[in-house]
Amino acid sequence: MKKHNIIIGFLFFLIGGVVLSSCVKENNGQTIALIGTEYYIKDILSVIPDSLVGEFDSVFGNIPEGAIPPKIEGTYVMHERQRVYTNIPYNWPLSLVESDVLLHFEGQHNGTVSLDLTDDTQNLTDRVYVMGSGNAFTAYVIEKKEYDMPIGDNTFHVKIKRGIVMAGVIEDAGIRNLRYASIIINADDNSNGEIEQYPPGSFFIYKDRDGLSERIR
Repeated sequence: MKKHNIIIGFLFFLIGGVVLSSCVKENNGQTIALIGTEYYIKDILSVIPDSLVGEFDSVFGNIPEGAIPPKIEGTYVMHERQRVYTNIPYNWPLSLVESDVLLHFEGQHNGTVSLDLTDDTQNLTDRVYVMGSGNAFTAYVIEKKEYDMPIGDNTFHVKIKRGIVMAGVIEDAGIRNLRYASIIINADDNSNGEIEQYPPGSFFIYKDRDGLSERIR
Protein backbone atom coordinates (compact mmCIF):
# COMPACT_ATOMS: atom_id res chain seq x y z
CA MET A 1 0.00 0.00 0.00
CA LYS A 2 2.81 2.39 0.88
CA LYS A 3 4.47 1.57 -2.42
CA HIS A 4 1.29 2.45 -4.34
CA ASN A 5 1.02 5.73 -2.43
CA ILE A 6 4.61 6.59 -3.32
CA ILE A 7 4.01 5.84 -7.00
CA ILE A 8 0.78 7.88 -7.10
CA GLY A 9 2.47 10.75 -5.32
CA PHE A 10 5.36 10.67 -7.78
CA LEU A 11 2.92 10.73 -10.72
CA PHE A 12 1.15 13.76 -9.26
CA PHE A 13 4.54 15.44 -8.84
CA LEU A 14 5.40 14.80 -12.48
CA ILE A 15 2.01 16.00 -13.75
CA GLY A 16 2.20 19.09 -11.55
CA GLY A 17 5.67 19.86 -12.90
CA VAL A 18 4.48 19.62 -16.49
CA VAL A 19 1.45 21.84 -15.82
CA LEU A 20 3.55 24.41 -13.96
CA SER A 21 6.20 24.52 -16.67
CA SER A 22 3.50 25.24 -19.25
CA CYS A 23 2.07 28.09 -17.20
CA VAL A 24 5.18 30.13 -16.47
CA LYS A 25 7.63 32.10 -18.54
CA GLU A 26 10.92 33.75 -17.82
CA ASN A 27 10.79 37.53 -18.25
CA ASN A 28 13.95 39.53 -17.49
CA GLY A 29 14.99 36.98 -14.91
CA GLN A 30 11.53 36.76 -13.34
CA THR A 31 9.17 33.83 -13.45
CA ILE A 32 5.76 35.20 -14.40
CA ALA A 33 2.67 33.01 -14.05
CA LEU A 34 0.41 33.08 -17.10
CA ILE A 35 -2.99 33.06 -15.43
CA GLY A 36 -5.06 35.05 -17.91
CA THR A 37 -5.75 38.76 -18.24
CA GLU A 38 -9.40 38.31 -17.30
CA TYR A 39 -8.20 37.66 -13.73
CA TYR A 40 -6.73 41.15 -13.58
CA ILE A 41 -9.17 43.24 -15.54
CA LYS A 42 -12.64 42.03 -14.58
CA ASP A 43 -12.74 43.64 -11.12
CA ILE A 44 -11.66 47.12 -12.16
CA LEU A 45 -13.99 47.29 -15.14
CA SER A 46 -16.89 46.11 -13.00
CA VAL A 47 -16.75 49.31 -10.94
CA ILE A 48 -17.81 51.37 -13.96
CA PRO A 49 -21.59 51.24 -14.53
CA ASP A 50 -22.44 49.77 -17.93
CA SER A 51 -23.92 53.10 -19.02
CA LEU A 52 -20.53 54.82 -18.44
CA VAL A 53 -18.09 52.26 -19.87
CA GLY A 54 -17.99 53.88 -23.31
CA GLU A 55 -17.50 57.33 -21.80
CA PHE A 56 -14.67 56.13 -19.55
CA ASP A 57 -12.91 54.30 -22.39
CA SER A 58 -13.10 57.31 -24.70
CA VAL A 59 -11.40 59.66 -22.24
CA PHE A 60 -9.03 57.27 -20.41
CA GLY A 61 -7.78 55.57 -23.56
CA ASN A 62 -6.38 52.13 -24.14
CA ILE A 63 -6.03 49.75 -21.18
CA PRO A 64 -3.00 47.58 -22.02
CA GLU A 65 -3.74 43.91 -21.39
CA GLY A 66 -1.46 40.91 -21.41
CA ALA A 67 -0.19 38.25 -19.05
CA ILE A 68 3.47 39.36 -19.14
CA PRO A 69 3.73 43.08 -18.32
CA PRO A 70 6.94 45.07 -18.56
CA LYS A 71 9.04 45.57 -15.47
CA ILE A 72 7.76 48.79 -13.86
CA GLU A 73 9.84 48.76 -10.68
CA GLY A 74 11.25 52.16 -9.77
CA THR A 75 10.25 55.55 -8.39
CA TYR A 76 8.44 58.09 -10.56
CA VAL A 77 7.01 61.54 -10.04
CA MET A 78 3.81 62.71 -11.74
CA HIS A 79 4.58 66.40 -12.21
CA GLU A 80 2.46 68.31 -12.90
CA ARG A 81 -0.71 66.30 -12.28
CA GLN A 82 -3.55 67.83 -14.25
CA ARG A 83 -7.20 66.88 -13.93
CA VAL A 84 -8.39 66.33 -17.49
CA TYR A 85 -11.85 64.83 -17.06
CA THR A 86 -14.61 64.06 -14.58
CA ASN A 87 -18.19 62.89 -14.98
CA ILE A 88 -19.26 64.55 -11.73
CA PRO A 89 -21.90 67.20 -12.49
CA TYR A 90 -20.30 69.95 -10.46
CA ASN A 91 -18.17 72.89 -11.51
CA TRP A 92 -14.80 71.11 -11.42
CA PRO A 93 -12.21 73.17 -13.30
CA LEU A 94 -10.37 70.86 -15.67
CA SER A 95 -7.47 73.30 -15.92
CA LEU A 96 -6.69 72.67 -12.24
CA VAL A 97 -3.12 71.52 -11.63
CA GLU A 98 -2.90 69.45 -8.46
CA SER A 99 -0.08 68.32 -6.19
CA ASP A 100 2.61 65.98 -7.49
CA VAL A 101 2.15 62.24 -7.07
CA LEU A 102 5.12 60.07 -6.08
CA LEU A 103 4.84 56.47 -7.27
CA HIS A 104 7.20 53.78 -6.04
CA PHE A 105 6.89 50.24 -7.45
CA GLU A 106 8.93 47.30 -6.16
CA GLY A 107 8.81 43.53 -5.77
CA GLN A 108 7.06 42.83 -9.07
CA HIS A 109 6.17 39.16 -9.43
CA ASN A 110 3.33 36.99 -10.73
CA GLY A 111 1.18 39.85 -11.98
CA THR A 112 1.40 41.95 -8.84
CA VAL A 113 3.69 44.70 -7.62
CA SER A 114 4.01 46.63 -4.37
CA LEU A 115 2.97 50.28 -4.72
CA ASP A 116 3.68 53.25 -2.47
CA LEU A 117 1.64 56.24 -3.67
CA THR A 118 2.16 59.59 -1.96
CA ASP A 119 0.51 62.96 -2.57
CA ASP A 120 -0.60 65.84 -0.34
CA THR A 121 -3.70 63.99 0.93
CA GLN A 122 -2.60 60.40 1.45
CA ASN A 123 0.02 57.72 1.50
CA LEU A 124 -1.23 54.46 0.01
CA THR A 125 0.80 51.27 0.38
CA ASP A 126 -0.67 48.16 -1.18
CA ARG A 127 -0.08 45.18 -3.44
CA VAL A 128 -1.56 46.05 -6.82
CA TYR A 129 -2.33 44.07 -9.96
CA VAL A 130 -0.28 44.74 -13.06
CA MET A 131 -0.73 43.49 -16.61
CA GLY A 132 0.38 44.49 -20.10
CA SER A 133 2.75 43.55 -22.89
CA GLY A 134 5.83 45.05 -24.50
CA ASN A 135 6.49 48.33 -22.69
CA ALA A 136 2.80 49.15 -22.06
CA PHE A 137 1.18 48.35 -18.72
CA THR A 138 -1.92 48.77 -16.61
CA ALA A 139 -1.82 48.70 -12.81
CA TYR A 140 -4.82 48.89 -10.52
CA VAL A 141 -5.94 48.42 -6.94
CA ILE A 142 -9.22 48.57 -5.04
CA GLU A 143 -8.69 50.94 -2.10
CA LYS A 144 -10.76 51.15 1.07
CA LYS A 145 -10.32 54.43 2.90
CA GLU A 146 -11.81 55.71 6.18
CA TYR A 147 -11.40 59.09 7.81
CA ASP A 148 -13.16 61.58 10.11
CA MET A 149 -14.51 64.83 8.69
CA PRO A 150 -15.27 67.75 11.05
CA ILE A 151 -18.24 69.92 10.03
CA GLY A 152 -19.22 72.66 12.46
CA ASP A 153 -19.55 71.18 15.93
CA ASN A 154 -19.79 67.60 14.61
CA THR A 155 -17.29 65.08 13.33
CA PHE A 156 -18.53 62.44 10.92
CA HIS A 157 -16.96 59.14 9.94
CA VAL A 158 -16.56 58.63 6.19
CA LYS A 159 -15.92 55.37 4.32
CA ILE A 160 -14.86 55.35 0.67
CA LYS A 161 -14.13 52.41 -1.61
CA ARG A 162 -12.55 53.36 -4.90
CA GLY A 163 -10.64 51.88 -7.80
CA ILE A 164 -7.33 53.38 -8.84
CA VAL A 165 -6.24 52.64 -12.41
CA MET A 166 -2.91 53.67 -13.94
CA ALA A 167 -1.71 53.01 -17.47
CA GLY A 168 1.31 54.11 -19.45
CA VAL A 169 4.43 53.11 -21.33
CA ILE A 170 7.73 52.40 -19.56
CA GLU A 171 10.81 54.17 -20.91
CA ASP A 172 14.31 54.65 -19.52
CA ALA A 173 13.41 58.23 -18.61
CA GLY A 174 10.16 57.33 -16.87
CA ILE A 175 6.53 56.56 -17.69
CA ARG A 176 5.26 58.05 -20.95
CA ASN A 177 1.58 59.05 -21.25
CA LEU A 178 0.75 58.11 -17.67
CA ARG A 179 -2.98 58.23 -17.03
CA TYR A 180 -4.43 57.96 -13.54
CA ALA A 181 -8.11 57.37 -12.78
CA SER A 182 -9.89 57.44 -9.44
CA ILE A 183 -13.28 55.70 -9.59
CA ILE A 184 -15.81 55.76 -6.74
CA ILE A 185 -17.20 52.29 -6.03
CA ASN A 186 -19.02 53.21 -2.85
CA ALA A 187 -19.08 56.08 -0.36
CA ASP A 188 -21.07 56.46 2.83
CA ASP A 189 -20.97 58.19 6.20
CA ASN A 190 -22.96 58.74 9.36
CA SER A 191 -23.84 62.39 8.67
CA ASN A 192 -27.50 61.76 7.78
CA GLY A 193 -27.13 63.69 4.54
CA GLU A 194 -24.99 66.61 5.76
CA ILE A 195 -22.11 65.34 3.61
CA GLU A 196 -22.84 65.09 -0.10
CA GLN A 197 -21.07 61.97 -1.32
CA TYR A 198 -20.05 61.15 -4.88
CA PRO A 199 -22.39 58.50 -6.32
CA PRO A 200 -20.91 55.14 -7.39
CA GLY A 201 -19.44 55.37 -10.87
CA SER A 202 -18.12 58.90 -10.38
CA PHE A 203 -14.58 59.24 -11.65
CA PHE A 204 -11.71 61.65 -12.14
CA ILE A 205 -8.95 61.24 -14.73
CA TYR A 206 -5.54 62.86 -14.41
CA LYS A 207 -2.51 63.06 -16.70
CA ASP A 208 1.04 64.23 -16.35
CA ARG A 209 1.02 67.69 -17.88
CA ASP A 210 4.14 67.26 -20.04
CA GLY A 211 3.41 63.62 -20.89
CA LEU A 212 6.36 62.11 -18.96
CA SER A 213 6.40 61.05 -15.33
CA GLU A 214 10.12 61.10 -14.69
CA ARG A 215 12.03 58.25 -13.11
CA ILE A 216 13.88 59.64 -10.10
CA ARG A 217 15.22 56.33 -8.75
